[in-house]
Amino acid sequence: MPSYRLYFIDPDGAIDSVEEFSARDDVEAVRISRDARSGQPLELWCRARIVETLAPAGPAPARRGGHC
Repeated sequence: MPSYRLYFIDPDGAIDSVEEFSARDDVEAVRISRDARSGQPLELWCRARIVETLAPAGPAPARRGGHC
């Protein structure tokens, strides 16, 4: 399994922390990264290749009642 690094980026654009994990492929790695999102941007890397940049998780959209 490939190894991935998930970089948590601070407000100044510097690396705040890093989490390493293995995944079957990029698709699974992106899913894991999206689940790890918090209030800061993330960068997902596989060796020297950036896989995806993820924006901070925002509040869940408000749900409206009723029908379409």
